[in-house]
Amino acid sequence: MENIRGFEIMSEVIFNKDNIIKIDNKRIQDLKRKAFRNPSKKIRLCLHQTIEELLHEMIIVHCKNAYIRPHKHIKKSESFHVIEGSFFIVIFDENGRVIEKTLISREQEGYNFLCRFERNLWHMLIPMSDFIVFHETTKGPYTGIGNSIFAPWAPKVDDSIGVEKFIKNILDSK
Repeated sequence: MENIRGFEIMSEVIFNKDNIIKIDNKRIQDLKRKAFRNPSKKIRLCLHQTIEELLHEMIIVHCKNAYIRPHKHIKKSESFHVIEGSFFIVIFDENGRVIEKTLISREQEGYNFLCRFERNLWHMLIPMSDFIVFHETTKGPYTGIGNSIFAPWAPKVDDSIGVEKFIKNILDSK
């Protein structure tokens, strides 16, 4: 873990340590560079200061080839507000069948730029632009135990061939 003025940095997560945090285009560009250099192709800046806080707000950046394994949160709803780029939010049934695929985009006219969904829904994001930048809001605290349950029917992150096939099937579906 690395510390710089006002921030604590881990591989995919940067924790804010200041009482006031402001986000400008320079900071977004810096986050995009960090995401691109990260092996996971993801980075998140936590606007909240501790994992114990009841409200968690994050600026998240994913590169186009980042894989967000389908998962669900038993006790937490989520909101995504896109700042830059386009991505699909995909909702699955218990067996892994796509039940909804919604494009979230700030770039393309006529599409939703904000989405909120309730807890206990299998979901994933699929980046469609070189980078997606979005503001996520969810309930805290983050305990690390049971926060995200990963879908047993989805390929694991290290299965690159399975991931590629899985995403292609989703994008090809109606």
